[in-house]
Amino acid sequence: MTDKERHIIDVYRNGETAVLTTVTGTVCPCYTAKANYSPDWHRTNTGAENCNRTLLISRTSTNTNILMMSYPASLKLQALTLSKEQMTVIGEIQEDDLVCYGIITAAGAEIDISALDEKHDYITYDSKKYIVRYHFPAIGYLQTALLRRINP
Repeated sequence: MTDKERHIIDVYRNGETAVLTTVTGTVCPCYTAKANYSPDWHRTNTGAENCNRTLLISRTSTNTNILMMSYPASLKLQALTLSKEQMTVIGEIQEDDLVCYGIITAAGAEIDISALDEKHDYITYDSKKYIVRYHFPAIGYLQTALLRRINP
């Protein structure tokens, strides 16, 4: 048995339950690389479908029951040496930030944390919603991410 298989079994046996919500859709034409959301575009194109500032039209949400291992970020990140670039992206560590590793489906399939979109996808854990704020570079098979609470 490989280390990765052992880790997945460990998450399956000891992981905390949560729900991963992934949102897909067509990118709204109002999206601009400079401004992200362009209210002017919607004023000019009144007949077009409105994205309601989500940047997506024809949205579809998919919920997946998951298991994950997590720790309070304030405890876990003290042991890590983070670069200035990483700290710039992450920002100040907040009291309810989590570091998670090893997200799998309830059936035991691994989920690619790096594929989650910070603007649309979120994890509901302990009745609180979190986004993947930062995806740490993988160390071998181990994926690690900083989760930031979005509904205080």
